[in-house]
Amino acid sequence: MGFKKAKQVDVPDRVLSYEEFTALWNHAVSSATWQAENYLRSAGDILDRLYRKGYPNEPVEYYSKDKSDILSCDIADEVVNHLVEKKVIDEKEFALDKILSMIYSGKSVNHIRQKMRQKRFRDDVIETCINEHLKNNPEYNNKSLNRHIEIMTRSPSFTRLDPVKRKDRLIRSMSSKGFSVSDTLSWIGSHPEMFTSQGNNEEW
Repeated sequence: MGFKKAKQVDVPDRVLSYEEFTALWNHAVSSATWQAENYLRSAGDILDRLYRKGYPNEPVEYYSKDKSDILSCDIADEVVNHLVEKKVIDEKEFALDKILSMIYSGKSVNHIRQKMRQKRFRDDVIETCINEHLKNNPEYNNKSLNRHIEIMTRSPSFTRLDPVKRKDRLIRSMSSKGFSVSDTLSWIGSHPEMFTSQGNNEEW
């Protein structure tokens, strides 16, 4: 049973030999380590990927090395836990790296939360990393909102709209990027001239 480069594994529905179990374990460790080191994936994401490779989401049975006993092991789950303990999978470090990348591109805090949850990072890890950044940059979300609005309001397709449609378009667009309606309305309230004039953005 050689799994060294296998993309999928086929685990027999029977008690495995010690050698078969060891091959499966080593392959799972290698695959999970690759995902962690090259893609900074979360423990939950890596676990899902091991399941998709064919590892069962329940314990498998195998003979001990001397064949004197039958043991059991939930390979995917225990491999991930093993790599977390060894710090090969470092949830906080990986999450911080991905969050900073989204922060540098100006994503909203809500957008960052949503994307990180999709990547199966734990909520407590996500919030810790976000709060660490916001502690040093408390105005980040407002600055990000202003930057996105500035880009949008300079677009010819936006300036051609009548004032009412500009407001609706802006609210929908900012909401889709994760910004709250209340924050967008607050910005609109502080720039009334943009929604009462048909002038171009250079005058705004």
